[in-house]
Amino acid sequence: MILQTQRNPNHYKCRLLALSLGLMWSGSSVFAAGIEAVKLRETEQGIWLLEARQADLPQLIEQVAKRSHSKIHYSSLPPDKVDATCVGNPATLLQCVLGGTANMAYQQAKNGQNSEIWIMGSSLSITNTGKQSCTALPEQTDSDSPDTLQTTEKWLKQATVKNAASRAQALAELANGDTAYDKQIRQTLHNSLQDHDPQVRIQALQALSKREGDADISEQLRTALHDNNPDVRLTAVENIHTEIELLQQAIHDSEIIVREFAQSKLDLLNHP
Repeated sequence: MILQTQRNPNHYKCRLLALSLGLMWSGSSVFAAGIEAVKLRETEQGIWLLEARQADLPQLIEQVAKRSHSKIHYSSLPPDKVDATCVGNPATLLQCVLGGTANMAYQQAKNGQNSEIWIMGSSLSITNTGKQSCTALPEQTDSDSPDTLQTTEKWLKQATVKNAASRAQALAELANGDTAYDKQIRQTLHNSLQDHDPQVRIQALQALSKREGDADISEQLRTALHDNNPDVRLTAVENIHTEIELLQQAIHDSEIIVREFAQSKLDLLNHP
């Protein structure tokens, strides 16, 4: 969902560390031979500390699901062993472990905690080689700073560069762009829905939904439900909040993760 700047509900810091720094773990019984490869504890309500060393990804996900009482859906996982130290809610932990290119969607329970999480296997790439870090930044809000207009102009220009990752970043930032540029932002986001890179299309769809709401972009969401990339279709479902007819369409998707997510959202709308 990008971090892709989109998929971090509580905006907690997380860290990915290559645990080749032996002194960090010397003397610790947590990851000694024959001891659990995954350690997970709740530091405060809904917030967890995850520590893993050469852990199997399915085992790690199973632990997160079990301890946090979340349902986690995925179709496939990379075979990588995971070294990680992360802090956050269940969705944040998974985003930290899976990396910035992982596309995820989540459905919150009424108590505000993540009750179900969907992971698209096609977007996964774990690269714990060397020391890495990921920090979840606070969500941007509209600002009266004199630099706001200049910053929005910067992202509008970046949205058209050759590098797809840079375009995707710009579109994510434009979700919070200055309202004085509404027309230009809207046109840029609509144009980007046709981008050849799926991550750019994902960010465009999310930014449009945030700025305009699902009812006002129902046709764009309908088109995205037919995208050839399942991550884009999952993003479309994630951004459908009131349009029952679109969810009814999505429950027939060819990808099981998309179908399950759509059915979950449909059930929630039908039985609030």
